[in-house]
Amino acid sequence: MQKRANEKAAYSVKRCQELAFECGVEQTVDFGYAMSKMFETEYQREFFCGLLTHELRLGYFKKWRRDNNLE
Repeated sequence: MQKRANEKAAYSVKRCQELAFECGVEQTVDFGYAMSKMFETEYQREFFCGLLTHELRLGYFKKWRRDNNLE
């Protein structure tokens, strides 16, 4: 049960937001909205948290925004 709680915290929306800001995602309404959409699914949260570098996270976020017409 503790393992599941730790997993949930590791891939929470809050954790994804922290990682996004750390890698250079701007703190604007447009970027915040895109994060709210991107981090809706467990898959996207887990994938985003699993990326190993700041550059890869930022690039992935920007590509996701383009692909989802949120740019």
